[in-house]
Amino acid sequence: MHSLNPTLITLLQLGAILAYLGVAWFEYQRIRQDRAPTRRQLVPLGAFAVGLHGLALVPQLVMPDGALNLNIGHALSLFTWFIALVLLIASAWRPVAILGLGVMPAAALVLLGELTFPSSEAMPVTVVDNPYLLGHIILSTSAYALLTLAAAQSVLLWMQDRSLRQKHFSSGFNILPPLQALEEILFQIIWTGFALLSISMLSGIF
Repeated sequence: MHSLNPTLITLLQLGAILAYLGVAWFEYQRIRQDRAPTRRQLVPLGAFAVGLHGLALVPQLVMPDGALNLNIGHALSLFTWFIALVLLIASAWRPVAILGLGVMPAAALVLLGELTFPSSEAMPVTVVDNPYLLGHIILSTSAYALLTLAAAQSVLLWMQDRSLRQKHFSSGFNILPPLQALEEILFQIIWTGFALLSISMLSGIF
């Protein structure tokens, strides 16, 4: 499925890079003002970035015979796309928008790497005749995306805990949610990630 012109795919990738970096810039400006980033900074431009990224990724990922081309570049791009998408969805329920400060530049960096070092080698994975395999890929990628967000959330939790123990309240202290809220969010992300990972392992049996 290479229906899009390569030049158009490149333009979509460049647009996604700029949009991802735009989200990070808006969140950084918010933090500089000692205010926590919210969904208002993350979602509108973040959804635009994820949409452009997805439009560029699909024709690269899906081969003419329906197989998935999961070479290292496309696999990394798919993974970071999932992380950004999961973050956008999670921000609807929990105050995790601040994680966009790390997630969005990482997605932009992966796309920039794809543009700078394009891989012509194909690694096809046939999923047309095996819907369980496709489900396994989607579930496992979603699970690892959540666990990656959990790792980022644990860094915030460590920063908050360290500030409390040392009684050193920097300007960034006020932008983080309360310690109890950070712990609650972290465990919710971990349990959801492990639940999806368990289901993906079961789907891999088939």
